[in-house]
Amino acid sequence: MDTDGVNITSNSVDGCEGVSQRADARGNYLIPSQMLAAYFDLKDFQMKQMHILFLSLLIFSACRLSENLTGSVTSIDNEVTQLSNIPMNKKIVRTQEENLPYAYAPNIVYHEGVYHALYCGSNKESGGDGIRYTFSTDDGNRWSKPQTIHYSTVKKKYHFQTCDPSVVYHPIDQKWYLYYSGSYRDDKGDAYKTLIFLARSNSIAGPYEIYTESGTWDLNKAAIPKAIIEPMDTSVDAKKYGAGQTTVYMGADFTIHIWFTDDSEGKPKIYKVNTLKNPYTISTRIDTGVEAASVDVKYDMDSGLFNMLYIKNEHRPGAHIVKRTSSDLGVTFSDEITVCGSDHCTPDYISNLGIAGDAYGNFQRTDDQLQLVGYGGPIDPMYSQSQEDTFADPSAYRWDLFISRINTQGSSCQPSISHPFMPFKEAYSHGKALLPPTNLIDASKITVYSSGPSADKNSMNPTAYEVWVANYEQLWPIKTIHVYPRKEENLAAGSDQILGFPQSYSIYVTNPSNTGWEHLGDFYTQPSIVSMHEYSGIAGYKRAFAATIDLPNIIWTHGILVKPMQLGRDDHGNPYFQLAEIEVETWRECK
Repeated sequence: MDTDGVNITSNSVDGCEGVSQRADARGNYLIPSQMLAAYFDLKDFQMKQMHILFLSLLIFSACRLSENLTGSVTSIDNEVTQLSNIPMNKKIVRTQEENLPYAYAPNIVYHEGVYHALYCGSNKESGGDGIRYTFSTDDGNRWSKPQTIHYSTVKKKYHFQTCDPSVVYHPIDQKWYLYYSGSYRDDKGDAYKTLIFLARSNSIAGPYEIYTESGTWDLNKAAIPKAIIEPMDTSVDAKKYGAGQTTVYMGADFTIHIWFTDDSEGKPKIYKVNTLKNPYTISTRIDTGVEAASVDVKYDMDSGLFNMLYIKNEHRPGAHIVKRTSSDLGVTFSDEITVCGSDHCTPDYISNLGIAGDAYGNFQRTDDQLQLVGYGGPIDPMYSQSQEDTFADPSAYRWDLFISRINTQGSSCQPSISHPFMPFKEAYSHGKALLPPTNLIDASKITVYSSGPSADKNSMNPTAYEVWVANYEQLWPIKTIHVYPRKEENLAAGSDQILGFPQSYSIYVTNPSNTGWEHLGDFYTQPSIVSMHEYSGIAGYKRAFAATIDLPNIIWTHGILVKPMQLGRDDHGNPYFQLAEIEVETWRECK
């Protein structure tokens, strides 16, 4: 598919023939996982990577994802449901059709063109709560038949109820880590506290292995899990909820940030912990100062802020969505603002929201820059509740799962400027070089790399030229690539001549484990002015040109390789491959 000068290639992936690797409807790259290392010598890379951690591939291939999805997509609700004058409130799980009482607390993940929804539902297998799953391949219009993907058959001590799922993908071991709530039961079998547990899977759709008390991972539903987080008050008190309702985010350093509810001090409050070294070792908790329950936290790369969203007046008339923001990694949050209330974008009586995010906990916006939000709501559109204690009415337990598209932005800070910079420490080239590739990483737009002359001065086809820059000591989350050309400039006349820049070229990135290259795409983008700086004492301006490649997805890599498909020409009209610098912009967490 050709889009804005970019050609995304199709390949067979991991032995799965005919899987199209392309940009999806939003332009998100589905990058092939096939290692592309055969066309040049990787000795230098392999020698340098001996001391690198064995990081794994960041993303699943589309083939692997399709193999892990189960169930067919059926048309559940094609009409827009009107609830309390709400313009859009689409029901995606109908519990009565399954003879189940409730569905709520969704964790919605958009990954490789598919919306996945994990949510809390009643589970026939165990008789208690279970984590249910449905997915949509057409932007949330149709959803698959729900199925239970995680539950427990333990009837005493721990884990009887499994609820409030929050899942995140870990690129080191290619696992999905599921943090969820479960009840503590005493020797009589009475449940009286909520605790937080952990499971993992190769697929977001399961099956999930439980992290057990013995420090192992077990698929057995009767295994005794280890509580990852316990409430501060562990006394037998049926009036208190405990600790649960997690929401998680994967940081750039592979730390998992976890927010959760704990009502040990009376009112429910939001606390934060981080993982230490592994997903099941947890730091000391921090009190965020937020008195709320069942929140969802997502990172907004546009504003550089963490966004905490939740529903005020849950289960009551006037239920609405509010937001707080954080600029210190989600430790402290701003005052509460309403982002969805007065405009009636959600119905009354809703509860336990989930905002769509990517596999790491970043906001996932729809094509019109709105967020997909899910929540539990009453199964009867005419439902009303006058009781102060909503749970006094048994009908309050009858919830279906709904989604809407809403604007969650409210007010936010302006994005900070991210200047291109050079994280790479080494540079290499393949084929004869007249000028060294180290000029690509010397922070100078004047010094250049140059290939040798083409054997045929009339041919623009390259022979075996390519250059690559790398940093073997750190994995970088790349958002934008800037490729600077060789140029000659006439400051007084205000003219510039781009020299030796390929008319078309392929870009590759290393996989996270640095064991091979992945084809990012074929590009035709040519350099354009990216900045102008006035020369002191000289009439005119110095212009910086670059071919800028904006990536819709974050790419984790140790290096970038540029391979010309069609050469450029130097100032004498001879075919060459010449570049001045390769710089990148990275995903910047809020500091």
